[in-house]
Amino acid sequence: MPPHVLVVDNDPAFAQMLCQTITQALGYLAEAATSAKDAWARLARTAFDMAIIDTGLQDTIPLEFVREVRRRYPALRLVLIPLEGEELDEGFRSIEVQGVLPKPFFFDDLQSILRQAMERKPPAAPPEAEPAVPAPQPPSSASRDQAIIRVVGELQRELVSEAVLLVGPMGVALASGAVGRVEPESLAPLLRRLHEEAQEIMGMVGESGEAGVYHGYLEGARRRIYWQTVRPGWLLACILGADTPLGILRYQMRQAAERLAGLLE
Repeated sequence: MPPHVLVVDNDPAFAQMLCQTITQALGYLAEAATSAKDAWARLARTAFDMAIIDTGLQDTIPLEFVREVRRRYPALRLVLIPLEGEELDEGFRSIEVQGVLPKPFFFDDLQSILRQAMERKPPAAPPEAEPAVPAPQPPSSASRDQAIIRVVGELQRELVSEAVLLVGPMGVALASGAVGRVEPESLAPLLRRLHEEAQEIMGMVGESGEAGVYHGYLEGARRRIYWQTVRPGWLLACILGADTPLGILRYQMRQAAERLAGLLE
């Protein structure tokens, strides 16, 4: 039986192309998952030998997703795809992986990297010691990620917004929806700079610290951009029509931010 590979990437065209290349060049079985939810479902029903995961997944927190995959499937070989033109982010380097597949890659490189990764067996997971006294366990990273995705998705539906962004210290942690062809990653530094400048202005008039600015908005003829502090280093931003009542917008954003703050602790 040839090795079975799961490709996890939000881009369906790229994921299918990679699967076809793996099958034709290496003779492996390959299938694609275009979301974290799809990946969990496929991992649950199929014994894969390897998972190739794009570290730029938009429907989950990629670092937490990879960590949880490694925790749940210690015998699974992992190959990570960094953001195009970049090296693997430092957070991923602490996770046991069997290979890194940079973008863009050449055909020969792909074959070599995947063959080597298939030869590298993950270290056996140590046996779990049973606790002497059962203790309540905190929610797993995967369940927390799903809860965060649910909060953001519900906010987008409730406000009928074009997009909702959760911006963390490292950039966009989660994006739901889209605004034309604008990439969420391009908005994150602008939103953070806008928030920091608002804090500076408020500090000049006597409001200091993170509490000085906890929300703000910009309004144009057709769109409104509203942002809300979730916790230090984290912003929740919503892009929607300018006709949305501001009172409803403030209430829904505040409720979502409070729920997210508890999940991000």
